[in-house]
Formats: sequence, C-alpha cells, structure tokens
Amino acid sequence: MTNKKTVYTPEYKAKVAMEAIKETMTISELCSKFHLHSTQVSKWKKDLIERSKEIFEDTRKKDSRLFEKEKELEKIYNQVWKLSVENDWLKKKSVLFNLRD
Repeated sequence: MTNKKTVYTPEYKAKVAMEAIKETMTISELCSKFHLHSTQVSKWKKDLIERSKEIFEDTRKKDSRLFEKEKELEKIYNQVWKLSVENDWLKKKSVLFNLRD
C-alpha cells in the first residue's frame, strides 16, 4: 500500500476552482465529479478569489518600484566599487611606507 501524492496541473486547479466559484454544483458534487476532497476544492476556490486581484493590478506601479530598486542597487554597487578602489590604493601605500608586512 503506497501513498503517492497526486500533483495537479495549474489548468486542472483553475478548472475546479472556476466550477466552485460558479456555484452551479455544491462542493460535495464537485468533489465527486473531480475525485477530490472538499478542503482541496475550497482551498483552490479561495486561492483563485484572493489572487484574481493580481490580474488587474496596475503594472505601472510595479515598474516604478522596480526602477527605484534598480537605482538603489546601482548606488550600492558604485559605493562598493569606490570602497574597493580605496582599499587597493591603501594597500599599495601601506607597502610603500612599510606599514604592512
């Protein structure tokens, strides 16, 4: 007796969740039709409802946030580069003045 975990495709999950949202059948009927447990159907329905907002989200806001993060990252890279150059310069000078072994 083996308990294999069934992996469902996103298309299948969407189909079941859409049927649950339509409410033309009860959860019990959907469970019988698709051979699933009621908690699974309810979870997929809830996930679809909650994540449906993402479809209509304004992508311009995401783009501006991404642009700001890229600018901030560029500043950090520049600062790291500058500190690296200064560190190399200090290493060379410390050898000249016998400050370093």
